[in-house]
Amino acid sequence: MARELRSGDPRKRAKVSEHPGVKTFPGQTVVRKTARDAHERGQRRDVDPTRARFRHEVGYDQADQRTKAVETLLIVAMGIIGEPLAAKILVKHYNAPAVRVPCGAKVADLFFIYPDNLDPVKVKDAPETISLIGNGAGYIDNITFVGAFVGIGTPKGGANCGQTVIRHVNGFVHDTVVHIDGSLDIVRIENVHSFVAGGPNDEKGYYRTHRKCFHMGATDGLMISKSFMIFGKIFLLKENGNHGAGLSSYLSQCWVEGCSDYGIQVNDGSRISIDGLEITCAYSKALIELNKGAYGRIHSCYMRDSFNSTGVVINEGSGAIITNCEMHGTPGFTGIRVNTKERSIISHNFIHHAEVGIACSKDADGYLISENQISGNNQPLNTQLAEQLAALKAKLR
Repeated sequence: MARELRSGDPRKRAKVSEHPGVKTFPGQTVVRKTARDAHERGQRRDVDPTRARFRHEVGYDQADQRTKAVETLLIVAMGIIGEPLAAKILVKHYNAPAVRVPCGAKVADLFFIYPDNLDPVKVKDAPETISLIGNGAGYIDNITFVGAFVGIGTPKGGANCGQTVIRHVNGFVHDTVVHIDGSLDIVRIENVHSFVAGGPNDEKGYYRTHRKCFHMGATDGLMISKSFMIFGKIFLLKENGNHGAGLSSYLSQCWVEGCSDYGIQVNDGSRISIDGLEITCAYSKALIELNKGAYGRIHSCYMRDSFNSTGVVINEGSGAIITNCEMHGTPGFTGIRVNTKERSIISHNFIHHAEVGIACSKDADGYLISENQISGNNQPLNTQLAEQLAALKAKLR
């Protein structure tokens, strides 16, 4: 149905087609909490539209029994700080976003709960809760998700959400916390915290082998900092989107723990700077993997593996500069594997307690390995690399 919405200027109007229960915020609209008023009035559904320009229609009149624990926690928090954390929205539809954000809109201080999607094993597919549809900037701040399938993202096919700022995102999401494809300007993201589901079925949860904290397609510049995920498939997946490859990405001061496949995987030929991360995985394929022409600058990271993985894998066509990192391995762990002829520099790293310190494939070329400390390993340098170094020394004599 078509609904006329007011923007920040009461003289302006914007006609949009909406799914019942979906709210679209036009330009200059600021969506902020009026949860104190709603709490005092005992309301769960309505936020005063005269103050917030927002009335959500996706919740239940009364909370589902399965959300009582969440509500209790929220009430306790409100009692501690004397102010509700956010206006609470209970979402009951699964065929459309809960909120659509066009250019120039702000969505802040909201708590989205999917009361029928709290089982970590029996998961309901759904589009992004907050959909970035605008041709330009949106501002997303202080958002909590409980049971969402996808938290924040562009719609299928992508959208130009360049200049968007996403910060202070928390809670539990089943599949993807942030998905961006099609942005034509830098997107800035900070303080995203992705936690476990909890409960007796947590270890069998869908999210353990499917969840991505950040899934990025075509992005015209990307900056991510101070973010965390425990358990999931991959922390950052970067690949070609509907608008081609992305430009450079900057990832700093993040903590990645317990990913089943990769900590970071770059598949789109772009450049990525990875600085000051802690990555710990068990039985994963690799902590960091660069593919299809990607080039990484990896500096001052701590990587720890529990069995049969590799710290950094540089595959054919890709390259990397890896410096000042510590890699703490276990049996079966390889610190760095070079499978490319692209120029790579590996220096001033501390690799210890690994099966293999640094491994270079037979066809690898163009690499410089110097001034690394490799100790406490079963095999500091693999046989192929040792033979190559011996041949090089013979030529220099």
